[in-house]
Amino acid sequence: MTTPRKLKNGRWSIRPAYKDPLTGKWTQTQKTFNSKTQALEFDRKILYEADNGYTSKNTSIGAYFDHWMETYKKPYLKNRSIRRITYDFDHIFDYFGRQKKLADITKPIWQTFMNDLSKKYAKETNRLTNGDFRAMCEVAIDEGVITRNPTRSAKYSGKKLDLKHERQLVLSLKDFKKVVHAIESSEDSVSKYVCLVHAFTGMRFGEVIGLTWDKVNIFAKTIRVSEQYDYDDAHKLTGLKGDSPERTINVPDALINHLRNYKTWYKDQIRRGNIIENVDRLIFNSVTGHPVSNSGINDYIHGICTQVGIVRITTHGFRRTQATLMTLANNDLRSVATYLGHQDSKTTLKYYIKSIPELEEQAHKKMMTFYEDEKII
Repeated sequence: MTTPRKLKNGRWSIRPAYKDPLTGKWTQTQKTFNSKTQALEFDRKILYEADNGYTSKNTSIGAYFDHWMETYKKPYLKNRSIRRITYDFDHIFDYFGRQKKLADITKPIWQTFMNDLSKKYAKETNRLTNGDFRAMCEVAIDEGVITRNPTRSAKYSGKKLDLKHERQLVLSLKDFKKVVHAIESSEDSVSKYVCLVHAFTGMRFGEVIGLTWDKVNIFAKTIRVSEQYDYDDAHKLTGLKGDSPERTINVPDALINHLRNYKTWYKDQIRRGNIIENVDRLIFNSVTGHPVSNSGINDYIHGICTQVGIVRITTHGFRRTQATLMTLANNDLRSVATYLGHQDSKTTLKYYIKSIPELEEQAHKKMMTFYEDEKII
């Protein structure tokens, strides 16, 4: 406990010293009060907060970001996610600098920053930047660094992407049928069968290229999704994204038959020396024995979409399409989320289930039936 000092004017000054839980450095803060009792209460409050993990209100954005990443993020995230968060915070540091006090970022100041960011970057980039800073601020509130989250209800838009090729997020049922038929009718290739798995399962790209034959149960007509291939950093099989739990998904007879045909074709290509077998025994690999690339598969999809006369999609577009078609088939949200491997169904609803003509028509028919049953029309 710090001893207060009585000043000539009769007031009491106290300067408690404490070790900042964030920086690990000894810090002092001085304040003057009308009475000795008030000074001692302030001293107890400061020491209590330090003992319970609350840190200085003068912490900079840069210092707190380093603390947040080292303590709460890096031990649990893959390098790809760490790089993405660091990239998002580069926008923040470019605007505010690393020395700006976190407690000085008010709601109007943050909104002004988001307004500026919306003129420069795509909406998705701005969403992630706002989301990362919001997550950090939530922890900062818990640690007593700030009292309010400046990102709450923040608005943002984005600059239109200058894409080399126009693309769409999801396929309608009509276009999905066209694409699947075109893939099935195309010449046998690794890309063909990778796309068929994507189309019928909505699995992530890393999950598809990380498949091994022991995960495919031909007789039960299921695929066990327990690993993914990390094509960015480790270049090997790793755990699922975000430590998602292992899942087993049911697949249609058509996909099982395609995989049977692929296995026969693949073995023949190995025997002929046209493909080098992958050392990890992956189902899908290029002619050199390496896992296929996302860009290569997207190029194949682009060709198929051009062939059937629709705007291109990507491998992730198949994932959104799966979620949307499962919804069209009257699957509940929780089932769709589980099938896709989402731990939070809010993610499925917000980012994966999209509006397509068939869903709109279905909703319209249901309402017409409802009106008729209730004798409204």
